[in-house]
Amino acid sequence: MRPVALQGIIGRDVIAKIERYYDSIGTYRSEVMRKADPGESLDWVTPYIKMHVPEAGEFLGGNFYKHSQPYLPHTDHQVKWGDSINVVIPVALYDVTSLPHLLVFDQVWDRGTATWTLDLPIMPGVISSSTNEQIKGRPFDTPGVKGLTDRDVDEDFHRKYLSRDRSQYHGLSGVALPFVPGSLLVFPNKQIHGTAKFTGTKLGLSLRFKQRGNK
Repeated sequence: MRPVALQGIIGRDVIAKIERYYDSIGTYRSEVMRKADPGESLDWVTPYIKMHVPEAGEFLGGNFYKHSQPYLPHTDHQVKWGDSINVVIPVALYDVTSLPHLLVFDQVWDRGTATWTLDLPIMPGVISSSTNEQIKGRPFDTPGVKGLTDRDVDEDFHRKYLSRDRSQYHGLSGVALPFVPGSLLVFPNKQIHGTAKFTGTKLGLSLRFKQRGNK
């Protein structure tokens, strides 16, 4: 399957209820990304996912996240899951000056959860959650990353969406999915992804499902 943004799927009333639910949680899994379990919200969104994402099979896990800094290239894939998909549900935007985007790269990492720190130092629990292995440097320099292009990332794509020097994304290509509340952003969980540069704060719900028809 290819990454896709399905807009206008979940109504404003349900999205508002999800936002209130997140705010009511009060304590969060970590200060980084202010993650929390999906809880009751999973029941509210599952019917929409099952209707519009036929590839979504068994629920594997997921979390809320809320942040105001771009998230580095990473994957949420776990080897024990086999083929799985990620369904990101944008919930709310706060004080943004332009529409944020979720970046899904064409390149694949199938060796477990990981975050590439690019030109930043490894800082466990600071750059990413403690569950992700931090890999120093670029995906291009990491043995095992599949589909690298051996050329610079597209200049226009970098200008519009990427927050660090263009050289840090060498070998990558991909798409930008608009982060519109109520939409479903769907992509294979093995694909490297991250956040486009933005200002303000955004709240989302990331849910992972077994990919139907795959082991």
